[in-house]
Amino acid sequence: MSDPFDGQDLQPRLTLSVVVPVYNSETTLSALVSPVSAALAGTPFEILLVNDGSRDATGAILDEMAAEHPRLRVVHQATNQGKAVGPWKPELEPERLRRGLRAMMLTRAYDDRMFKVQRQGKTSCYMQHLGEEAVSTAFRRALAREMRHLRRDRWDLAGITLLPGILKTARMGYDGKGQIRVKTRAELVAAWDELQRVGCVLEKMLPLAYEVSVIVARGRDGQVVHFPLQQNLHRDGILAVTTVPAPNVTEAVSQQAYASAHKIAASMDYVGVLCIEFFVLQDGRIVANEMAPRPHNSGHHTIDACDVSQFELQVRAMTGLPLVAPVLHSPCLMLNLLGDLWFPEVDGQRATVQQEPDWAAVLALSGTHLHLYGKSEARVGRKMGHLTVTGATPEAARATALQAAAILGIAPF
Repeated sequence: MSDPFDGQDLQPRLTLSVVVPVYNSETTLSALVSPVSAALAGTPFEILLVNDGSRDATGAILDEMAAEHPRLRVVHQATNQGKAVGPWKPELEPERLRRGLRAMMLTRAYDDRMFKVQRQGKTSCYMQHLGEEAVSTAFRRALAREMRHLRRDRWDLAGITLLPGILKTARMGYDGKGQIRVKTRAELVAAWDELQRVGCVLEKMLPLAYEVSVIVARGRDGQVVHFPLQQNLHRDGILAVTTVPAPNVTEAVSQQAYASAHKIAASMDYVGVLCIEFFVLQDGRIVANEMAPRPHNSGHHTIDACDVSQFELQVRAMTGLPLVAPVLHSPCLMLNLLGDLWFPEVDGQRATVQQEPDWAAVLALSGTHLHLYGKSEARVGRKMGHLTVTGATPEAARATALQAAAILGIAPF
């Protein structure tokens, strides 16, 4: 795949895309092109006129105009087979999208009269109904609006410093979904294509030592309490193991994480349970990574290992009841139970028929607490439940958790 960011001109260029209905008058087309061309002066815009498939003289006239206007391009698309258009639907040339150029679409925005004509069910919408002044005014306003966005969102693709990184969808991404690791600009483009070019965030990969999370609960009165810091292990972007107390965490990191989580909750005037996930870097710094405004997967151990669970604190916060500082009464590990366990691998081949794991063998181990979520269909990567293992010491809890993992076919940790 060619890199669309290669080349000298790496500043954003904006394209105005306008569908041209059936015209048969050079005068009428000039009334469109001339004021728009004038409005483009001093901007990074160009005009893309999409000929809607007219088989009359429109196409030839547009081609002649494009030859005279360096920043005017024409695309002929047989969208209406020469018929007059109804509502105007601007179309962007696919190649322009593939090249990653930002585009602005003008949709029936020329003048109120255009809306009225369409609402009345007229089958033809001609530029002469509007006049040159109305067209010019509408384009100038649209250009001014887009230029404000351009100044605010200005990018410099030549100066990308976030690679290698992880491209994440801004919405609907969780448990490893909507995430693609990228090392080069070409991989970044391919990843964005794979994600259907939805809004994304590119996160730089950092020298990670381990990951932790803090779960806080905040009341309407501003009172904040937190659970002990928990250390998390992710596999394929999905939480696999949570360990409490966090085995690798220094007191300094713990206090910084607690303070940051309290500050974040207070800054939003948040009420309820909130989870903040942090990266702990190899040099000891912590970086806030994600935030979940709800009880969180990494806090499920609180049901069995604390005197009050995250779910009880959620109820207390929402109903105005007192918030008590949670106490960890047992060191523990929490293992997520994914649908993979229902399809065990034998000699490298994953079973195709769903099989229930050996829960009896797991529950025969001291300190195991099994929670299944009642999902009838197991799927690879789907969270089906969790297992919390408590012990008298962190070492004892870990040893039992490793035994349970071996029974279930979970890779050691």
